[in-house]
Amino acid sequence: MNQKSAVVSALSPVLAEHLTEQAIEQLIEVPSHAEHGDLAFPVFQLAKVFRKAPQAIAQEVAEQVDASKFDKVVAMGPYVNFFLKRGAVVNETLHTVLEGRKEYSPELMEVVMTHPNPLTEQEIAVLKGIAQGLSNQEIADQLYLSNGTVRNYVTNILSKLDAGNRTEAANIAKESGWL
Repeated sequence: MNQKSAVVSALSPVLAEHLTEQAIEQLIEVPSHAEHGDLAFPVFQLAKVFRKAPQAIAQEVAEQVDASKFDKVVAMGPYVNFFLKRGAVVNETLHTVLEGRKEYSPELMEVVMTHPNPLTEQEIAVLKGIAQGLSNQEIADQLYLSNGTVRNYVTNILSKLDAGNRTEAANIAKESGWL
């Protein structure tokens, strides 16, 4: 069972009258700050149903949830925040990987989904040349550009990717799936 499923399973008995498991799963998010837990469930949608302030609803839900599968479950403002048991998460991830399957962290997926490729098509073309080990002049010849133009593209790429050098820029782009 993945972490999000564990949160859905914990919330479902408490919210079954008001939300489906699918609706609960769609609302679960990764908090922007690690000190707010690993996963969070916003209760704004329940304010009209319960006719209470979201903070009060979050507190009630947090108290009713079976927290045995988590280090802790706490209300933080209008959110019910879940702190996962680290050992269990690591164990589950190891088993998944050892079975030959892939495991993606929610944090990584959020970065991938919310941080699109900042490079232009031309910058990607230059970066492909860099990844192939080509010099600026070789890239310029291949793309029918001047050496100075390629140098400017390289400067922009390094800046956009916050990379210290050409190799680091190529590695960042490869890891991000942009090459």
